[in-house]
Amino acid sequence: MFIACTSACSTPCVCIEDKATCRTPDPNGLVLGDNVSEVVLYNITSSFLTKNTFSGNQQLSNIETLEIWAVDGESLGSRVFTGLSGLTYLGYHNEYTVNMVNDTFFGLGNLKELDFSMNIRLRISTFTSSMKFADLPILNKLTLTGMASFYFSNSEDANDDFFLSIIVATKRGI
Repeated sequence: MFIACTSACSTPCVCIEDKATCRTPDPNGLVLGDNVSEVVLYNITSSFLTKNTFSGNQQLSNIETLEIWAVDGESLGSRVFTGLSGLTYLGYHNEYTVNMVNDTFFGLGNLKELDFSMNIRLRISTFTSSMKFADLPILNKLTLTGMASFYFSNSEDANDDFFLSIIVATKRGI
């Protein structure tokens, strides 16, 4: 059953049962059906992702699954996912992202799965730093396929910084 979601954006969303798929550069102002729990956003311009993007839309606070395919931008900013406290799955894919800030994952305490695959330019050091400051007590799956592992300076950095940051992020709630 297809139900058209309304949208303040120029490109509409298509809804099938509880899943909305949207192709728009700017996710601000999306209006979705009340039963939507899964959202896929394509062609997002990452500069439109701010700490107000999701927190300013009350409908999005109920979604459990969010998949973002961004098309530009070198940095993933501060508290970008604020307002998405119900998320259990987050996928973020952007071949242009190089850096992240420390509090990118703020407010995602219910996250069980994080997929940062295909972020081919993302520096491991900034991802690691962001994970050190994250509070992800029930995270049990992390996917990093295609991440720019060549930014590791040596294997000791990978062991000490990268994996320790993941352990710290998942143990904060204990």
